[in-house]
Amino acid sequence: MDELGKLVSTFVKERLDEPCKGEEDIWTEFVCAGLFSVAFHVVLRLSAVRKSPELLQYNVKSIISDTTGHASVWVNQRLSYIHPQIKVVFDDSEHIRARLVAYFNEALFAMGERGYDMEVARSHACFAVFSSALKVFIAKGLLSDSEKAASMLKKGINSFDNMAREIIGVLDKQKN
Repeated sequence: MDELGKLVSTFVKERLDEPCKGEEDIWTEFVCAGLFSVAFHVVLRLSAVRKSPELLQYNVKSIISDTTGHASVWVNQRLSYIHPQIKVVFDDSEHIRARLVAYFNEALFAMGERGYDMEVARSHACFAVFSSALKVFIAKGLLSDSEKAASMLKKGINSFDNMAREIIGVLDKQKN
């Protein structure tokens, strides 16, 4: 799984801009949703996960752990560049792990309880969890208004969908 976690992390890292000062929390949530979108397709395309719920659970936990380990390095580096004059050590690994768990739980619930297919469940989880985070950012004053949040949500969903489609293409090519 470590190689898959590295694949997920690198794939997302190469597709994201640097964080903007004052928008670190929003950027980090964007990263987490992107990591989830890619990791979800990577782990659910493993033949082992179709054999039993226990193997699915094991592989989901593994991909979350390994992706978090690889992604937290570059996430923390990018966040520390925003405030170079302040020697702050960022460690968002627990936050990243918790957010990935939230996204996976939402998607797996949608598949198991609501009968959604894999792509619809992934998209649903991105919308539900990301929009919920944006509401919190509005309440905290990190986003100025709902219009800006709606724009960010649309941009995010498009980006997450694009990353998901792109990783599916990469995985299908490797399969053949």
